Amino acid sequence: MPRFERQSPCSRAGARASRPWWLVLAAAGVIAGCANPRHPALDRIPESRVRTIAPLDPATIADQPPITLEEAEREPRAPLAPPTPPPERLELAIEDVRKHALENNLELKVELVRPSIAQAQRREAEAAFEPSVLGGANVGEQDQLPLALGAPGRRVDSGQVEFGVRVPLRTGGTATVSMPLIGTNPDLPGVPNTYDSQLAFSISQPLLRNAGIAVNTSTITIASLQERQQDARAKVAAMRVLADVENAYWSLYAASRSLEVRYEQYQRGLEQERQARRLFEEGAVPEIEIWRASGGVSQRVEQVIVAENRRRQAERALKRIMNVPDVTMESPTSVFTLTQPAPVRLRLSRDKAIGLAMDNRMELLDLELQLAIDAVTVDVAKNQKLPLLTLDYDFAYRARGRTVADSIDTVTRRDFTDWRVGATLEVPLGNSAARARYRQALLQRVLTLSSLDSRRSFVRQEILDALDNLETSWQRILAARQETLLAARTYEGERRQFLAGTRTSTDVLQAETALAEAQLREVEALASYELAKVDLAIATGTMLGKGNVALEPYRIPPGSVFAERAAVRGEDWSRQMWTAESSTSSTAERVVERKLEQMGVELARTPSQPGAAATGAAPPSEPASGEPSALARWPASAYTLQLVGGLDEAQARRFVETSDLGPETAVFGAEIGGRLLFAVVHGAYDSRAEARHAAESLPPSARRGEPWVRQVSDVLANRVR
Repeated sequence: MPRFERQSPCSRAGARASRPWWLVLAAAGVIAGCANPRHPALDRIPESRVRTIAPLDPATIADQPPITLEEAEREPRAPLAPPTPPPERLELAIEDVRKHALENNLELKVELVRPSIAQAQRREAEAAFEPSVLGGANVGEQDQLPLALGAPGRRVDSGQVEFGVRVPLRTGGTATVSMPLIGTNPDLPGVPNTYDSQLAFSISQPLLRNAGIAVNTSTITIASLQERQQDARAKVAAMRVLADVENAYWSLYAASRSLEVRYEQYQRGLEQERQARRLFEEGAVPEIEIWRASGGVSQRVEQVIVAENRRRQAERALKRIMNVPDVTMESPTSVFTLTQPAPVRLRLSRDKAIGLAMDNRMELLDLELQLAIDAVTVDVAKNQKLPLLTLDYDFAYRARGRTVADSIDTVTRRDFTDWRVGATLEVPLGNSAARARYRQALLQRVLTLSSLDSRRSFVRQEILDALDNLETSWQRILAARQETLLAARTYEGERRQFLAGTRTSTDVLQAETALAEAQLREVEALASYELAKVDLAIATGTMLGKGNVALEPYRIPPGSVFAERAAVRGEDWSRQMWTAESSTSSTAERVVERKLEQMGVELARTPSQPGAAATGAAPPSEPASGEPSALARWPASAYTLQLVGGLDEAQARRFVETSDLGPETAVFGAEIGGRLLFAVVHGAYDSRAEARHAAESLPPSARRGEPWVRQVSDVLANRVR
């Protein structure tokens, strides 16, 4: 039998590795890998939560004990309180709600993360061509068979170390530069150890299938186009949020005005009941007139309650979309619409509107980007039908030495070279799979083209419908205003005839109901006109107003845990997320500018110093003597009418002198955007409705600027002079 001599350390390690306990350890590892333990996440949410429907008794979540209908009927009903603003109030212009929604809306935050995901996918595709460093090492031993029968066998120890660089090429090939070093111990007397080394270069390049920069960078091209698609979809999401917030804003306006109309209707019902009771006491009418009037009041109480509930729901919807931290849906803060409808007759060009939509609708851009993706996919699928022909080339400098240094030194002298050139051809029989993928890519492109044509047709329909709705809403406003005027005259006529004894309370209440319904239709028509403009903006892919909305890089707040982790890892997350920002001015400055434009006063656009008029003239050292006393007499909870505003205090005081409005008029100064602006306010009223009613009786010169109802507390808070 041949005899094997194991004298090296590697030989002794091999003997130990052959012991059975290594097999036992390997078997234990296999058994552990096949086990299926229960993950702790399965115990965090019990199955009962998804399999059991909990019962609900509404009385268990009530703050007070429930009462029956009979008990409620026995309780005296207090008269309805006027819908005055609560202490916690927030007046918002349409630009403010846009800005809050863009900054805080939860649905938009979700959509704005998707472009960052697409950006990461593009970077992943680009990383496919990054070079990589190769490295490896191994040791082993081999039993050599005896050279002759009866001769002893021997064991040869060997080890190998290799390092190099591999570079994927955008042409589809791969280039590799490596330097392997192999050491051998022949374990023979008089035979020294040998070290083989070489400096090798190899390249493999496909010539037909998978060849070319366009084919091999198609994943980067598609990822870049998909990134733009996500940007377009994020823009669509932002526009959808803007549309939702404006719809909610004008719905709140309509609900608030409807509540005011219903409360005014309730007040007129109370007045009718008082007149019927007085006439009954005078013997002019029978007692049934009191019952008729009381029935009308009860009906109006229900209408006020329903209108208030509608206003609360509209306010809650606006709060949800804005998602302001201090104005949650549960907060007692009431939101009031500062922007009023400004209907103007618009005769729009259908062709221009359609052209604007074709340029700005992101849905069309999304499909156009998809067409580009389909074109790249078709080119790749066409390339995959070609045979696989690969050219390989290897070149190496080789050397052998008794030491590592001797071997490497010989390689650098480049005395021994090897090279090899070869080609490999692979032709699939039938090539059915590649042909099917190519046909599928062509059909997908046809499908996208059909979808684009269908979407363009749908956009044209949306534009035409939006233009028709805008014109219809305008006609509704004209009809509703005419109806309101005639209904008001009819109501006054019926009321006078009732006082004369020729009409009943039923006739008066019916006329008053017709007046309220006409007012409600006018409110709905005004809101519908604003909503029709919103629909037109969405149909054209634009937004109303002067404020631009742009996608800007999201900056992580410094000091946050996320920022600290990114800094530790050396990562730059400055462009990993996106946010939407709106370039809008402040509410107060916007309102003042609007009032000045209505008065025909041109606002100076040159910057001015705080506390000085924009004209450069120094303000008077002391205000007029009547201003402090007038404002001091008015309670902070009252309402006043702001008539005009401007940059010149003397002009505002001349307006007071020439308008002959009496002593209940004041001039105050407010610093807006670094400019000192002066406004004229008149009168103190208990409610907003009373102030609006008083505005109608002002002289024409005072009503020229469309008087603006403000609360005295707001005037005092903003007044600097």
